[in-house]
Amino acid sequence: MFDEIDGKPSPEAEKQKKQEKEKKKDEQIKSLQKELNLLQEQSLQVAEMTRTASRSRIPTRLSYSAQRRTSMPKLEVLEKTCVFCGEFREGFTDAGLDVHYWKRCPLLMRCTHCKQIVEIAEFSKHLLEECESSENFMECSQCSEAIRLDVYNQHIARGRCSELDRDSQRHCPLCHCNIDDTEDDAWKKHAIYKCTKNSRRNKKQYI
Repeated sequence: MFDEIDGKPSPEAEKQKKQEKEKKKDEQIKSLQKELNLLQEQSLQVAEMTRTASRSRIPTRLSYSAQRRTSMPKLEVLEKTCVFCGEFREGFTDAGLDVHYWKRCPLLMRCTHCKQIVEIAEFSKHLLEECESSENFMECSQCSEAIRLDVYNQHIARGRCSELDRDSQRHCPLCHCNIDDTEDDAWKKHAIYKCTKNSRRNKKQYI
């Protein structure tokens, strides 16, 4: 009681604050685990993705340690391959992949509003439908990007966004370019190498 009189939080309040912080952390961990479980379900898609990558002229991480990879059992290859960017590393354990998803995968990003890890290609959809701040966003009818309500009118008035052909293009929410999605792996090439606003991109040149 004297702590409250002095303006200090009571032990009960501090305990509750600590519990809320731990609860929020647990929820974030559960959210990531849910995403990782989904990745496990999608793991079979990696085999086709890596086969396609081996035929590509792009010297990306998709062809990393190819000789070593072909000598490993297929299941082990899948377990050590990122299902998003296709990077293979012998040191990829479950924990190693978690770190890769959280910090390094060039096709993923951390939402600045809710801190969840999401695909860059699906970031606008995340802001509009899944993010805890979704009520603050509206989809631009031209470029399809999720725009904050308080700047939506300015966004439209400036006319800086280019109209998206939803049948053949994909919009990058980071650099705001429209990517020709009819070419194989065009989006992946853009996110990994070309997008100057992607802090995780590989800055090496590609053929």
